[in-house]
Amino acid sequence: MEELEGSALAVMSNARRRTLPRLGAVSLLVAAALVLTSCLRPDEYDPTGNEPIGKLEVIKAMGTAVRVKGWAIDPNTTASVNVKVAYLGLNVPVAANLNRPDVAAAHPGYGAAHGFDFTTPSLGSGVGQVCVWVENVGAGSRGRLLGCHDIPLKSDDAVGRLESVVATSPTSVKVTGWAVDPKTEDSSWILWSLNGSAWTYYPAKAPRPEINQFFGIDGHHGFAFDLPVTKGTNTVCVKIAAYLRGNSVDLGCSTAKFESLSPVATGLDLRSIFWVKPPSGHALENISRDAGVSATLSDGSVMWFFGDSGGYGPDGRLSYFVNNTAAWSSASNPTGTLDVVRGDRVEPYQSMSPTEPFNAPCPSNWKPVIWPSSAVTVPQSSTVDRVLVYFGNVCLGGEMLFEDRGMGVAEFTYDRTASVATTPVIGRIVTQTLFSGNLHYGNAAHYDGTHVYAYQCQTPANDGQIHWPNDPGYGPCTVARVSPGDIGDVNDYRYRAAGGTWSTNPADAIAMTVPSRFGSAPDQDKQLPPAAFTITNDPVHGYLMVYTPWPGLSGHVMVRRATSPVGPWSEPFEYQMPGCNDYAQGEGKFCYAATAQPSLSRPGFIGIGFYDQLVGLSPPRGGYLAGTVDRRW
Repeated sequence: MEELEGSALAVMSNARRRTLPRLGAVSLLVAAALVLTSCLRPDEYDPTGNEPIGKLEVIKAMGTAVRVKGWAIDPNTTASVNVKVAYLGLNVPVAANLNRPDVAAAHPGYGAAHGFDFTTPSLGSGVGQVCVWVENVGAGSRGRLLGCHDIPLKSDDAVGRLESVVATSPTSVKVTGWAVDPKTEDSSWILWSLNGSAWTYYPAKAPRPEINQFFGIDGHHGFAFDLPVTKGTNTVCVKIAAYLRGNSVDLGCSTAKFESLSPVATGLDLRSIFWVKPPSGHALENISRDAGVSATLSDGSVMWFFGDSGGYGPDGRLSYFVNNTAAWSSASNPTGTLDVVRGDRVEPYQSMSPTEPFNAPCPSNWKPVIWPSSAVTVPQSSTVDRVLVYFGNVCLGGEMLFEDRGMGVAEFTYDRTASVATTPVIGRIVTQTLFSGNLHYGNAAHYDGTHVYAYQCQTPANDGQIHWPNDPGYGPCTVARVSPGDIGDVNDYRYRAAGGTWSTNPADAIAMTVPSRFGSAPDQDKQLPPAAFTITNDPVHGYLMVYTPWPGLSGHVMVRRATSPVGPWSEPFEYQMPGCNDYAQGEGKFCYAATAQPSLSRPGFIGIGFYDQLVGLSPPRGGYLAGTVDRRW
């Protein structure tokens, strides 16, 4: 649409005038010529004070028609006068008698009945040529040209989009979209049909500022409403109702199916549950993020590190995806994160950025990313903590396609005297590639006040298959340790060897004792973690190892206990989580990334966390959950 506002509009000239017989160009040219020779121009001074005045405030395309709006006064009368609108060879009188208090205030003594607002009939497609002027009344001899212009015309048909039909409960679907009709600035009406039912009207009057900005229009042109449905599959069709000229516009149909969904709640072996996210009303309250690794700080607050974060809009569509993010939460509410938002993109900040290339380039079109694996807190003073984070360098090629590029380490600083509400949690890479090859120390980590213990468990190839017990890649769990000040130098690590000694050679590392109570496949694969896991000295329950069993997508959480950071470890205690075998979007939605969350532990209950791929259908899809399970020893 094109809109020209203001009193000084371009006056037609022979150079600008083009021959369009379809629009009655000859008649219009004659009319324009008369106007130009006998009328004052829009802003031309009138020394007599007898000639009419006025303003053409709006001239814009309304589909294939043209709307003109403004006001006109003849100084020789207080009565309303006519303006002439020329189009298609016609000179149409239009009464300028609409109420305009602003005109009355600017021109005292003439009253308010001097406005006009007129829309031509359809002028066809192409360019519409329109002139508006005021003829003189009483004394005086000249009229006043208010404006002439060529207006590019659009189709009379409305435009819009059915954006989503989403099942929000077994008996309800939400329908969203927008509709704009070029023939009116008012909100359009849409028609909807559910499963072939009769068409029902609904006004598209929800605010959609981005639609207004795109089309250069005002008003409300969105729709978002809930429909009661029967459980199962439901199809909603939408079209824009016809208005004046033009046709109804079919926006198509969309089908929604309420999938099996367990709400975020306790159940099975889960005794309490919290969603690790910002509070309601926060810009990121619908954030979905996985692999929640936490570090409890000296004052009891918690620093969280996540692998991948995604956020969803009101229609349930993914609107952003950020690799490796971090957030802080208070000691009184350890699962209520205080996230700082990148205001320009309304997304979380990336907490770590690579400082150098990986030890081997990623395949073409694959993305190099960082996934945090473990975190430990090293107090520096009465007010400052140093948080050390081991991370994996990963080449990401798509869903479930990734390649390992070794382990690195980063550091974060927490100063309890500084503001955490406005400062994003961003760290510094200490060493980009600390371990490579078949060494993955840092998949779990623990600090005992003197040394940082870094753990690894050899696992099979990442091909989605369970290889136990014959895959040679499924190996033992080993441990190394290092002083926190030397954490970035691989040469300073010492590996637990035979006889309780610590060797400089990783080949001397011996397996920790990690017994299994499972006798045969497929259960024996639950013996070892598939990748990242956690080892922590729980303040209530001692040393705990927490992990999701192989292949990593599971509704189970495994917990082992020990009396020292190097074991021996107990047989695993197995816990089953609710809502970890849902079905949506044509595929199963499972849980993964089980971790220890000692900030939630209390006598008789162990704090754990896990990522659930499906905690809501719209929005969001998944979320990191933390809660408690019963202690079983």
